[in-house]
Amino acid sequence: MKRINVSLATRIATEHLSYRSLIVEIETDLARVSQTSTASLDGLRKLLRSFHSQVRRHFALEERGGLFEVYDEHPLAFRRHARAMLGQHRVFLERLGRILETVNRIERLDSPEFTEFSRDLRDLIAALRKHERDEDELLERLVDHDIRHGPDHP
Repeated sequence: MKRINVSLATRIATEHLSYRSLIVEIETDLARVSQTSTASLDGLRKLLRSFHSQVRRHFALEERGGLFEVYDEHPLAFRRHARAMLGQHRVFLERLGRILETVNRIERLDSPEFTEFSRDLRDLIAALRKHERDEDELLERLVDHDIRHGPDHP
């Protein structure tokens, strides 16, 4: 049975912390922009492009780094949870892509498009936070399972 590589688990957890801090920056800039009609969206656009790249790389690390193959060799509860989370990756990237397209079209902060963009971004951030909490919990359970059961126990 494949076991989780400790360096991969550490890297994933570190990336979660990194992009959580970027989420805080995005939320802070969104709040700043939302409070005035004369603010520029340039900083927020830059943060969102950076966030999109970071999330895309992070999901690729999880998907191609062997994490899901490890889950697949563990009890059914791990596999089901992991497969559900893997399916969310594509959905999150599509949503984030649409948000980027929208923010690049916005010309006025008092427009309905900006209001919709803000709502969609906040909803996505909430969903990503929940996803990462769930993923951290699943990863912790996986490491705990592997420690308790040793290398020869499924």
